[in-house]
Amino acid sequence: MKFKILVILVLAMASSLASETFKFQLALFNPVQIHSEEVSIKGARLNIYGKNKSLTGFDFGIVNHLGTGSSKALQIGWLGNIVEGDFEGVQYADLFNYSSSSLSGAQISAINISNDMEGLQFGLINFSDSIHGVQLGLLNFISEGGVLPIMPFINWDFD
Repeated sequence: MKFKILVILVLAMASSLASETFKFQLALFNPVQIHSEEVSIKGARLNIYGKNKSLTGFDFGIVNHLGTGSSKALQIGWLGNIVEGDFEGVQYADLFNYSSSSLSGAQISAINISNDMEGLQFGLINFSDSIHGVQLGLLNFISEGGVLPIMPFINWDFD
């Protein structure tokens, strides 16, 4: 009972401070995390599954999820990383990386998916709507541009 009350108090305080930026986030799974998903983190996040508006710093967890804010980070996810806003940095995961906006940097995982990529995708299967950079993997897909829309081993576009 005391634990439930503590969790409710922490979540209530976090939601009232939604517009602030915090240096540290600890999350079991969203919404059971120190700060609500609407806040930004400038520092470090440790989570099983955590979600925040944006992050500047280090992200480590099983699944890391960043919202629509701009982020600059190193993301290390055991299963995967999800980014909805603009992202600068490196995403590394064992299973998947997903970026629905622009990504500048690198995605390294079994499956990499990006909308607008500038940099490197390294994995078994790489998907990008557009890329200014290189894809290295067994199958590489680029919707707009690229040597061909589908290439084995390597695909690129620098236009």
